[in-house]
Amino acid sequence: MHKKGLAVVALACAAATCLPLSASRAATAPLSSPCPPTSSAWPSLEVGSQAGALRRDITLIAPHGSFDRNTRELALAIGKRMSANVVWAVDPKATFVRRINVNRPTEMRWGMDRKTSTARAVFGLFSDCVARFPSRISVEIHGDSSKDVMEMATVGVGAELAAAMKVTWADRFGLPLAVDAAGDKLTMTAGANKRTGLLSQCSAACLHMEVPSHLRDPEVLDATADQLAEFLIAIAP
Repeated sequence: MHKKGLAVVALACAAATCLPLSASRAATAPLSSPCPPTSSAWPSLEVGSQAGALRRDITLIAPHGSFDRNTRELALAIGKRMSANVVWAVDPKATFVRRINVNRPTEMRWGMDRKTSTARAVFGLFSDCVARFPSRISVEIHGDSSKDVMEMATVGVGAELAAAMKVTWADRFGLPLAVDAAGDKLTMTAGANKRTGLLSQCSAACLHMEVPSHLRDPEVLDATADQLAEFLIAIAP
């Protein structure tokens, strides 16, 4: 347990710099109905969801569960520890040559974003699924090849909270936390997501986390989930 970070967040919350409470946190909130498991527009895509039993005010999202290796498993593991909502998508046929972005209405072809009717249909299905879980904080889990930083693009997060989040992060995994709302420069800015994707629809606080590859290896996945769940609980008590 990072006691220094938790103590700082406790003070930050007292100063109204942590994520605000909302009625959606109530454990008595109705459970969401399951999301449609597939899309006729892209049959190889599988969509899944589960409602949290206690923390229905937090939703973990893994839109690239196949291409971003083990992000679905990581989101599910964090959701289990927090008893939070989880929404994911996997596509066994996703490759660098062509894949649907899912969290925005475009597809990737040879590394280039392209708007297509197929991508819009898939995004519509997935965003409707996410909308079934109204949350005060949503966390997209993505994968990055970097080994020296944890990056976080944000929407609805002010500079004061971002600074408190960095202190709370402390020395987890021996990596610094870079947050755009704190003025940090990011390699993965989530710019397309903010313009046309899930982040463009954010009405509360939304985080877009780039988890380094080595923290998603199967043998350390549980330890990574432990630390990320602890961090999220600290910033959204």
